Amino acid sequence: MVSNVIACVKYKDLEECTNGFSKENFIGKFQFGKVYRGMFLDEEVIVKIWEGPTIYKVYPGDNDSRMSDEVALLKHETLKSHPNLVKLIGHCRKDEKPGIIYHLKSLDTVHNLLDKEQRRNIKFH
Repeated sequence: MVSNVIACVKYKDLEECTNGFSKENFIGKFQFGKVYRGMFLDEEVIVKIWEGPTIYKVYPGDNDSRMSDEVALLKHETLKSHPNLVKLIGHCRKDEKPGIIYHLKSLDTVHNLLDKEQRRNIKFH
């Protein structure tokens, strides 16, 4: 089990735990980046990385600010033990590619709870 200590990780750690941000580990996109499955310290994790602009205008420092806000929220004393929030394991600030590692087993995702025939209008990448 990953400890409750929130680590500062390097961008290469994010790359390694997602197998180079492989297509097989890709879960999907969010407004400012991508989300991947991975392994970190022998635990299944989710890695979220903020990327450069694709649809939205992003100024230098914007993504780092967004990530800082998310880290502050997930580290907040009254929220960090809330059962409905992901648990923060680590974070990285590298140029304009900040990233976060969450403790979230793949069994906790809709993707793994539904049979392929039951997915209907739910889109998975």
